[in-house]
Amino acid sequence: MLTYLWRRGFLFSETLPEQQRISEKTCEGRNIRYRTCSNVDCPPEAGDFRAQQCSAHNDVKYQGQLYEWLPVSNDPDNPCSLKCQARGAALVVELAPKVLDGTRCYTESLDMCISGLCQVRKEALPQPLSS
Repeated sequence: MLTYLWRRGFLFSETLPEQQRISEKTCEGRNIRYRTCSNVDCPPEAGDFRAQQCSAHNDVKYQGQLYEWLPVSNDPDNPCSLKCQARGAALVVELAPKVLDGTRCYTESLDMCISGLCQVRKEALPQPLSS
């Protein structure tokens, strides 16, 4: 079965076989293969995707207080977690263990987060991403 998901200008295809044989071992579960369908950046008025995910927490109290959250980008240890900083404070918090699929791992890279893992691009877009 093949399904397609749209996220921020990228088309992801999912292939879902019953089983897949890898290196003499049988693996059960979903086999997902992602590919980009566009290498064009979103328009500037769309805003930063990571910033949008942080700001979605602005109306949720953290330790009894509301904050305006700004993105913390380029974390070398975990680039696909959603870390945000409270505006005007030194408070930095991981608001989610992973960003949404299609979020760039690093601001100056085309590598993107898929299922919480940074998928490193070794070739120019629009080649398939590894899963």
